[in-house]
Order: sequence, then C-alpha cells, then structure tokens
Amino acid sequence: MSQIKIDSSILSHSANKTVLITGSARGIGAATAALFNHHGANVVITDLAQFQDAAENLISSTFTNPQRAIFVSGNIVDWAQLTSCFKVAIERFGGIDIVVANAGIMESSPVLDVDLVDVNGELRENTEAGRVIDVNLKGTLNSMSHFHDLGPF
Repeated sequence: MSQIKIDSSILSHSANKTVLITGSARGIGAATAALFNHHGANVVITDLAQFQDAAENLISSTFTNPQRAIFVSGNIVDWAQLTSCFKVAIERFGGIDIVVANAGIMESSPVLDVDLVDVNGELRENTEAGRVIDVNLKGTLNSMSHFHDLGPF
C-alpha cells in the first residue's frame, strides 16, 4: 500500500469543524476520517449499514478523539437516506463545514460491454454500468447538492 505524506498545516483549519465523509467506514475514507479527527474535527462517517461494525471499530480503536465522531448509515444513491445522514450530522454537531464525497465503487464486470444479450438474443441493459454510474456520479452529485443547500459559505 502506498502512503502519502501530508503537511499537517493543511488540516489545521479543520479543528472544531464538522466533516461528513461518505463511504468512510473502510479504506481511503476511513484514513481520511481518522486524519480529520486527529486534527480536531468532528467526523461523521457515512456508509452502508453493513459497515457499521467497521465504522464503530474505527472510531473506538483508531480515532484520537472518539467522542467527536459518529457513524450514520445511509446509501448515497438514495436521496432520503442521504438527507437523513445530513440531518443527523447537523442535529449532533450543529452544522456541516466540509463534505468529502469519497464513496465510490469499481465495476465487477466490464461496463462498456455492448454485446450483452438475453436468452432470446435481445440486447439487454448493462446493469453493472448503471450501478457504477449511480454510485460514482449520482451519489457524488447527491452529496454535493445536500452540502450546497446548506449555504451560504
């Protein structure tokens, strides 16, 4: 695994700010959440419900300030669930200052496969492409729309 050296002064502005990070129970999102928390930010970890244990373990065993972090389950593709994530974050910490739209997925099969046919030889929809676009594009746009709606900055 590669490591990137980050100048601590870059994150000094995040002390006492609230950061909502999508897809942050594991991987890059989890490392980002831990870094913000270490620099004094309130951190809202949002991810699918199935990753709650990973998020809670991250908070309790890795975070410098675990009392300044919560997990809120939600799917960024589902508008109502994402709305709930933002509402819970605002209720708990009084607002959201930073959003990191980290959630994303890789394709599990070729998304540009245009030769998909059903048992009758008819062209069929590439559902994998739709899933990747939903999460990586629509989910990011949903996250940014909610944050923009909080304005003014």
